[in-house]
Amino acid sequence: MRNAVTFDGHELSQSYLVAEVDRKPSGQTVATQTIVGRDGVVATGARANSTTVAMTIVARDPQQARRREVMRDLRAWLACSEPKPLAFADDEGLYYLAIPQGITETRFLNAIAWRVTFLIPQPYLLSPNKTVVVGSESFHYSGSAAARPIVTLANVTPASGVVGVTLDGQQVMQVPLAAAASTVVIDCGEDARTVLVDGSASMLTTGSDWWEITPGVHSAAVTTGTATMSVEWRERWVI
Repeated sequence: MRNAVTFDGHELSQSYLVAEVDRKPSGQTVATQTIVGRDGVVATGARANSTTVAMTIVARDPQQARRREVMRDLRAWLACSEPKPLAFADDEGLYYLAIPQGITETRFLNAIAWRVTFLIPQPYLLSPNKTVVVGSESFHYSGSAAARPIVTLANVTPASGVVGVTLDGQQVMQVPLAAAASTVVIDCGEDARTVLVDGSASMLTTGSDWWEITPGVHSAAVTTGTATMSVEWRERWVI
């Protein structure tokens, strides 16, 4: 069965022959030090290596002009410096965030082959975004690594100058509000944590916790003021 390969919304396996796919685990690099007067070496630290995915992408066509055209399309798709979704059908809806790192070209009589290597900066497979509207029921996070959610509050009325939400009765986030607001969006992302009140930048109060969702069952509630709350996340699975 053909394993469809998609990068940034473009199904590579539909327009090209994709072969020799190599999905390497990240592993670790261990730093060592030789201790004078003692046998062997001592490990002084370790760091995770970046995962790479490599594949051969082949354009086959008896017409040279057509081969060049489809490879120009491929070059345009791969010309990015930010991570883009890279998905394989056998991962059942999960995907990597990948950056093209290197291309080696080989020419044949009726084909052009590129060996493409993708860097996976974060060692996770990700799910599509999942969103729940939080009420009295709990919700389940099934990834194997913790995720940072986006929390959206609608029709917000503060109490004592804040609106507050709580995850599992422990992680508390509060946003200062002088008046009612249509929406408050709290992005707990690892790279850029932001708070927007009706589109304008705001902040959490001192002592608030940026939420982290761990594998398992969770409950969330609006604990100060009133609002309708939804929680959005991507499940992360360690490679």
